Amino acid sequence: MEDFVESMLNFGGGGGDESEDGEQLPPAGETTGYKSKNLDAERRRRSRLNSNILALRAVVPNITKMSKESTLSDAIDHIKKLQNEVLELQTQLADSPGEAREKQGSASCSESFAPTDSIHYQGQVELIPLGSCKYNLKIFWTKRAGLFTKVLEALYSNNVQVLSLNTITFYGYAESFFSIEVKGEQDAVMVELRNILSSIVEVPSN
Repeated sequence: MEDFVESMLNFGGGGGDESEDGEQLPPAGETTGYKSKNLDAERRRRSRLNSNILALRAVVPNITKMSKESTLSDAIDHIKKLQNEVLELQTQLADSPGEAREKQGSASCSESFAPTDSIHYQGQVELIPLGSCKYNLKIFWTKRAGLFTKVLEALYSNNVQVLSLNTITFYGYAESFFSIEVKGEQDAVMVELRNILSSIVEVPSN
């Protein structure tokens, strides 16, 4: 994790006796043009670093301080928390009865095979109100390229803020758990959101 912090703080290069493209710098005072080039490179490096920090702040739910170091530390803590939750869920799946193992054996015969008793649950969307404009959103879907991105775009386009997110995948399926906060007219937004998400995760007919 310390390497992650260091790599983020040094993202894009910076300092040293070489330019950003690896070219050796000339002696100090030789040209003013090269100084200008070096300043431009430093501005670009700082801009990329600031963009990455802002992106982290947008997805990490708990930011304690606004400094770059604190943001990276909070991001690492959040990643550790998610990893622990994934391990707990994997343990629960491993301890589940023989039905799950039977499905695993069937799926291993052919990756494209979908068990008949699971078709009913494909494309399932559940919204559970928690009060104060907050909801739990659960989506069960078949893994398809670009589908998860469409789900996130639908949430943001409807002024829905994602507070936390966990996803588990198994045998060609995925189940995502969102904690969300809705802005604006809740009833109208939630009806529209449910319809949009259902259409996105709906299993296409052959």
